[in-house]
Amino acid sequence: MKTIIGLFCLLVIRLNVSAQFERGYQIMGNVKDLPNGINFYLIGTKEDGGADTIAIVKSKDNKFIIKGKIELEAQMYFVKMDTSSLKLPGNRQSWVRLLLDNSKIELNGRLEDWPEVEVKGSLPTDEYNRFVKTIREARENANNRMMNANRDSIIIAEAQEEYNKEFIKALEKIPNSFAVPLFILNNSVLKLDALNFAYNKLSKKQKDSFYGIKLRERIELTTLSQNIRIGNEMPDFQIKNSKGISQSVKQIVAGSKITLIDFWASWCSPCRDDIPNLKKVYAAFSENGFNILSISIDKNSKDWEKALNEEKMPWINGLELNGVSKKLFGITAIPAQILINNKFQIIAMDYVGGGYMQRTKYIIQDKGKKGLRGNDLYEVVATELKVVK
Repeated sequence: MKTIIGLFCLLVIRLNVSAQFERGYQIMGNVKDLPNGINFYLIGTKEDGGADTIAIVKSKDNKFIIKGKIELEAQMYFVKMDTSSLKLPGNRQSWVRLLLDNSKIELNGRLEDWPEVEVKGSLPTDEYNRFVKTIREARENANNRMMNANRDSIIIAEAQEEYNKEFIKALEKIPNSFAVPLFILNNSVLKLDALNFAYNKLSKKQKDSFYGIKLRERIELTTLSQNIRIGNEMPDFQIKNSKGISQSVKQIVAGSKITLIDFWASWCSPCRDDIPNLKKVYAAFSENGFNILSISIDKNSKDWEKALNEEKMPWINGLELNGVSKKLFGITAIPAQILINNKFQIIAMDYVGGGYMQRTKYIIQDKGKKGLRGNDLYEVVATELKVVK
């Protein structure tokens, strides 16, 4: 009896191990003439757009194996070979793109051909590559027409419309693929109604995938961004403070009469050139209820932290999350400023955005339009707070 129970337990353990493996991924590289000890990296992308190294393995006997598990399937990852010690012909990329899912995947080929290898076992990757190949000619034709349109809006619109038709045809060939939400997400010319229509056509599996969730978030943010207007309440969003903690912008500004939200970056010279003026206005009006919230769009948090140490701004500073400056506000260039009151209502905006947003300035009676930078900011804040200095 003990023997039977022991065998049963061993069987259960083996089944559990097998089940766990089946729920994960295994990337097996079979590369002819591959030396031993070559590093291979599995690289993903961070929320802020930076690279994230998930795993590092070394080659042995013409092979390498990367194992793991992803919670949300069909995320874009890259298998990168360290080619620094190898003499490969030409200047070529060193990585293979995978729309990774929890399956057994093979990368088969020769060292001299890397990264042009055969990818087997990854259906999302296969569907992704087929779509890219199908749509490539249509994209090139559309780009050529738009480049030769001499700014003719009718020709440009026709080219975009024709491309979108080919885009939809290509998607119809892979209707249930995890790749579909990714391609919809990457199509920058689709308007909100088209995004909603496309999203509603997705299956539950696709909606619950990594890029399905990202697509829903984009639709939600785009819907909110339609209401970014003077007098409207600004949607709340999160930033990361200098301690790495997420904070609600609404909570940050609640204690002040008016707050200037200033989008900037460590690498932006005009942004940093205006900081002395911001300090001047802050010193003049902070006791009257004026506050500043500077939000950096830096991709590298260390660059941001270095700039904070150099500039020593006395107000609250944060790092944007999920590209909110562009996704929610449509900001395409910095510096960019938004002035709001303690009810979260937008008083004035001074930035350039794409599509639905243009520069909107504060109007002072008898003085005309004023921006939210330089000496203009001083006048705007004084007028809004009804302070004479």
